Amino acid sequence: MAETVMGVETEYMLSAFYQDGARVDQSDAMGMLYHAAERTLRYLPGAGPGGMFVENGSRFYIDCGGHPEIASPEVTSPWDVVRWQLAADRILVGLAEELRRENPTVAAAHVYRNNIGYDVGVSQATWGCHGSYRYTSNPDRLPNELVSHLASRLIYTGGGGFSNLSLGANFTLSPRVAHLCHVVSYHSTNARGIFHTKDEPLARSGHRLHLYCGESLHSEEAAVLRHGTTALVLAMVDAGLRPGEGMRLRAPLEAMRDFANDPTCRRATAETETGRSVRALDIQRHYLHLAEMAIGEPFMPEWAEALCGRWRAVLDLLEEGGAAAAATKLDWAIKYAIYTEMARRQGLTWDQIAVWSNVVQQVGAVLQRRKPETPISITLQDALTGDSPAAPRVRRLTPVLRRHDLTWDDLDAFLDLRLRLFEADTCFGRLGEGGIFAEMDRAGLLEHHAPGVDRVDEAMTTPPATTRAALRGKWIKELAGNRGSNADWSGIFNARTGEWLDLSDPLTTREEWKSDDERLRVMAAAQFGMPPSFESLIRREGRRPAPGEQPGRFSVGDPIILGRHESVDGNQNWNADMDQFVGQRATILRVVGLDSAGCEVVRVTADQSRYVWRTRNMERAPDCVA
Repeated sequence: MAETVMGVETEYMLSAFYQDGARVDQSDAMGMLYHAAERTLRYLPGAGPGGMFVENGSRFYIDCGGHPEIASPEVTSPWDVVRWQLAADRILVGLAEELRRENPTVAAAHVYRNNIGYDVGVSQATWGCHGSYRYTSNPDRLPNELVSHLASRLIYTGGGGFSNLSLGANFTLSPRVAHLCHVVSYHSTNARGIFHTKDEPLARSGHRLHLYCGESLHSEEAAVLRHGTTALVLAMVDAGLRPGEGMRLRAPLEAMRDFANDPTCRRATAETETGRSVRALDIQRHYLHLAEMAIGEPFMPEWAEALCGRWRAVLDLLEEGGAAAAATKLDWAIKYAIYTEMARRQGLTWDQIAVWSNVVQQVGAVLQRRKPETPISITLQDALTGDSPAAPRVRRLTPVLRRHDLTWDDLDAFLDLRLRLFEADTCFGRLGEGGIFAEMDRAGLLEHHAPGVDRVDEAMTTPPATTRAALRGKWIKELAGNRGSNADWSGIFNARTGEWLDLSDPLTTREEWKSDDERLRVMAAAQFGMPPSFESLIRREGRRPAPGEQPGRFSVGDPIILGRHESVDGNQNWNADMDQFVGQRATILRVVGLDSAGCEVVRVTADQSRYVWRTRNMERAPDCVA
C-alpha cells in the first residue's frame, strides 16, 4: 500500500498579564516564552528562518506575526497528525506555565488555539492552521481536482464562530472563509486563496501542498477527517484519477461562503460547471464514493477503509440532523449549540440576530465613514440621537425592525449579546483550565474523541517512527546543547564530526551521514544558518564581518531595543520607514547573516519581520518589565 506524508502548522495566541492586571507587551511575552523553551526543551537551533527543532521532531518558532507556532513532525496517518498536534498544545501550555514561574511579575499566561480575534469594534486578526501534504502529480492538476473538496469539507472541518469583518454577529461554520479572496493564490497573509500554490522543496522529490484554508479544530474526529479525506483525494490524483470531474464548481468562493452560512448543511446549494445544483453534502459524497471504490488499490494508504467509514458516518449524521445531530462532535456544531442557548437567554433568535446584524452593518458603515477612529459600540449609540449623521438611515431601518418585533430600545441587548458571544468564542479556544471546550470535554459532555489518537504525553518527547522525524528526534536528543550543531527538515548538522545526516527523503529511517557532499556544504552555509563564525560567514556571504563586528552576540528570542544604524564605510542600510521603530522593544525572530557592509543583521517582531536590523546598533532589553 502507498505511504502518505502529512503534517500541520499551528499558530497560537499567547496572552500574559502582570500582577497589577496590565497586559504584557506581546514582544516581551514572546521573548519570555522563547527563553522558557530554551531552558526547558531539548532542541537544536533551527536553520534558515531560525526557531528550534525539538526532540519529538517538530519545529517551534515565533512567527513573523509575533505569535508562537509549532509545525508538527512528518507522519503517515491522519490520526498521528492529531496526536502530535495535541502534543504541541501541551508543550505550549507547559511553556506558558514555565514563563509564569520564571517571571514573578507575571500573574498569568494563557495559550489559545483560535482562528480569529475580536475587539469592541472590528478586528481582522487571524490565526492559521495549515495542512501540509506530500504529493507527486503535476501541481497544475490539483486545483481542478481539489478545490470543490476544500470548498465543501467545511461542513465537518469548520471551526465555527463569527465573521470579524462584520459589525454584526454573523455565525459561520468557518470564520476563515471571510478572509479568503481568491480560488487560487500564492499569498498567505493577504489575498488568500482556497488553494495555495506555495510549493517549498522540503524533500528530495515530490511536491508539498500547503493549505491555508483550514482552521484549528479541537474535535479529534473533525481533525482526523480533515487531514484524512484530503490525503485520500490527493492519493487519487497522484494515481492519475480525476476525482473532481463532475463536481467542479462554477464559482467556488461564492459556494464556500454559502455553505459556511448554512448550519443545516442541507439548504445551501451551488452550481457546478455542468449546471447541476449541489449541496456540500452532495460534493462530499461524490469524493467519498470514489475513495471507497479505490480501497485496496496500491496507491491508497492502508488506513483508507477506516477513514472512509468515519467519513460516511459524519455525512450521514449531518444529513439526518444538521447542527443538532453534531452538537457534541464537531467544533462548529458544538459552538452553535452553546451560542443558540446564549441568544435564547437574551430573548433573541438567530433570525432576529441576523436582522440586527444587517441593521448594525448599515448604520455602522455610515458612522465609520465619519468617525473611523471611534469604537463602533459607542458610535451606534450616538446613531440614535437626532443630530447623528446616520439619523436618515435609522429612520429608514425602523420599519425593518418593527416587522421582526424589534425596536431600537433592543439595541443594547443585541450589542451586549454580541460582546458576550465574541468573548465566549475566544474562551472556547483557550487550552487547559478555563477553556470552554476543555472544560466541556473534562465534564464528559462531548463525543469527539477519535479511536487511534492516543499516547499524547508520549508524543511530547517521542517522534513518529515511520518518517525521517524519527532520526531527527534521535539526534536532537543526542546533540542538544552541542554548540554549532543545528537542524532543518531535511538534515542534521553534527558540529562534533562536521558531518550531515541526510534526511532529504521524508520516509527514510536509515542513517546516512555525509561529509564530502558539496550540496550539503552549501546547505550548511546557506540554508541551515550555521552560527556565524568567520569561516561560515565567508562561505555563506562571500565577505568578512565589518571591522569591530561581533556576530553571534544576539540569538533568536532575545529581547532588544532597536537603534538607528550608524554608517559603516559609507553604508547605512536604512529605510526611512524604520524611523518609527527606533527605541522600541522587540524580540529577535531570525538571525539573517551579514549585510553588504559586513554587519550582522536580524529580523524582529516590532515591524513584523519587514526590515533587517543591525545588531551593532541595538541593546539588550531587560527580560521583564514591571
